[in-house]
Amino acid sequence: MSRWFRFYAKSMRDPKVLKLSDKDYRLWMNLLCIASENDGSLPCDEDLKLVLGMRLDHLKGGLDRLIRGGLVDLLGDGYEPHNWNKFQYKSDTSNERVKRFREKRNVTVTAPDTETDTELPLAKANGAKPDSDKDFWANAKSYLGGPKSGALIGKWVRDYGKAETASAITAAQTERAVEPRSYIVAALRKQNTNSEVVVGI
Repeated sequence: MSRWFRFYAKSMRDPKVLKLSDKDYRLWMNLLCIASENDGSLPCDEDLKLVLGMRLDHLKGGLDRLIRGGLVDLLGDGYEPHNWNKFQYKSDTSNERVKRFREKRNVTVTAPDTETDTELPLAKANGAKPDSDKDFWANAKSYLGGPKSGALIGKWVRDYGKAETASAITAAQTERAVEPRSYIVAALRKQNTNSEVVVGI
């Protein structure tokens, strides 16, 4: 199974990374990939040598430079990319996020065959009129998560409009975006660009 890991765009400006030679940068990237497959830990020199197909003296020299540069930490029985657990936190797997989202919205995977198969929302069952707009925005805040998600949605509504924001959030949910905030911003910018009219002179 293919694995992925977070790689932050700010790395391109990090002084530690900028000081690396091309060869050491390539080694560092390979080590990050290996760490991703091993829950953040890197094996001993001998095992790394086999996996990377490198001479042991070249591998040790590269590892020493990465350790001195603060990009790899030396452990008792191997190595670990510096701050791996800080940047590769496990609480954000898409499967768990989708499950939580469906539980909060009571989403079913298959649509019911008839209207009689549907369950009444709690508000309607109690005789109250459901507020789908309020429910949508509450679910959107829940989907994005974090303490400032409401303020972020408010900013998008102010800058791009309510309908456009709702459309972008729905698209992110439908596409099961790994990074929903980035996806939504890109969708909003695209909508905004498409709606602009250029007036000629």
